[in-house]
Amino acid sequence: MKRRVAWTLATLGTASLGAVAGCGGITTPYDFDVPGVTRGEATPVAGTHLSVRWSKVLRPRLGGPYTPVENAAAAIDMRRQRVFVGSSQGMFFAFDGNDGRELFRYDPEAGVEAEAVVDEAWGDVYLASDDGRIHALSGRTGEARWKAPVGGSVRQTPRLGEDALYVVTEEDRVVAMSRENGEVLWSYQREVDVELAISGHAGLTVSEDGRVLYTA
Repeated sequence: MKRRVAWTLATLGTASLGAVAGCGGITTPYDFDVPGVTRGEATPVAGTHLSVRWSKVLRPRLGGPYTPVENAAAAIDMRRQRVFVGSSQGMFFAFDGNDGRELFRYDPEAGVEAEAVVDEAWGDVYLASDDGRIHALSGRTGEARWKAPVGGSVRQTPRLGEDALYVVTEEDRVVAMSRENGEVLWSYQREVDVELAISGHAGLTVSEDGRVLYTA
């Protein structure tokens, strides 16, 4: 028996996560059977009304005028209906996408500024922390399979290839890592021909066949 699911994830404010359900807006519908999944094409849903299904605060409630800014977007495992998101205060969360129930939390021992990437085939999730480490976690339990340094802060979403994970650091170093154990397979350091550069990076794009990486 198939059922229709259409819901949207949004960041609400500077340090909270919300799931928005209903009609209207930009949604991602999926048809799925149990236990397999058949994806449908993304189409707008008719109507104009949305309602908040659940929301979560990602940081402790701090007194005073200081409010941390959260830059990491939520990553979604549509097959398993799980939502993953990191906090600049140094915690990574997994929530049930339907009711917002916390599935686990993981401490990367540093802030998380980049969206994680989900391997929907196996359910694993890969996240980058501000201290320049990549963490490979079980998307079901949050147990760390491995964690490895890449030689610089990563604030862009890692990219998955068939047998490698690709990251780019804020220092313009592109690193290919084994998805199995985090071993560095190769790295490339781009030379910047300027005396002064603004911090930041456009990230990586992987070709459809996984053989070419583009960076800017």
